[in-house]
Amino acid sequence: MKMNKVVLCGFGALCVGLFASCVSTQPQYGDASEARVLGMGVGSYDLQQNTIVMVDSLLANPVLDRKLAQQFPGKTPTISVTQIKNETMQLGLNMKSLSDAISTKLINSGKFDFMDINTNPELLGVLTGMMDSPLTDEKKMIALGTHDTPDYILNGTLVEMRESSDNVRETYLKLTLRLFNLRTGKIDWADDHEIRKTQRRSSVGW
Repeated sequence: MKMNKVVLCGFGALCVGLFASCVSTQPQYGDASEARVLGMGVGSYDLQQNTIVMVDSLLANPVLDRKLAQQFPGKTPTISVTQIKNETMQLGLNMKSLSDAISTKLINSGKFDFMDINTNPELLGVLTGMMDSPLTDEKKMIALGTHDTPDYILNGTLVEMRESSDNVRETYLKLTLRLFNLRTGKIDWADDHEIRKTQRRSSVGW
């Protein structure tokens, strides 16, 4: 009888311990800019860092500054940002949020006026087709640029590649942006930013 009581007490203590370990802690605010790696996929910090680095690169580019001064003397050029293409393995990424973050930084820079062509699907389709075509007619671009369209369109692609061996997993992310000049049909600026994550195998598994 005493033995049964001891077993029951031990079992009860084990259950209490397991229950306590499963109870979540109180939610807390964190620093949104703090580097956090919660997995090998694309995380919010990855998107945030890509946005900051890429827009800072565009705004600080001296070659682009000279082109703006030559093509738009005494005028602030107008820019639009199309939704970044998602070519990662995570189809559910909020790419609109990434494009919006890029737009916000450009607006606040004061270097560009902003026009949202994403609200005009017909115009967006025409412009996207011209940007994707390797045989863009410069005369058509100049004529189009005289209408109520932006001077520049910023578009881009986010790609992801994964590699693994017996002991290491790696995720490679690259955001590429291009600044397309609607007056000339040329790309006045382009850059990319890479993020690489590495995970090594522990002695007991991943």
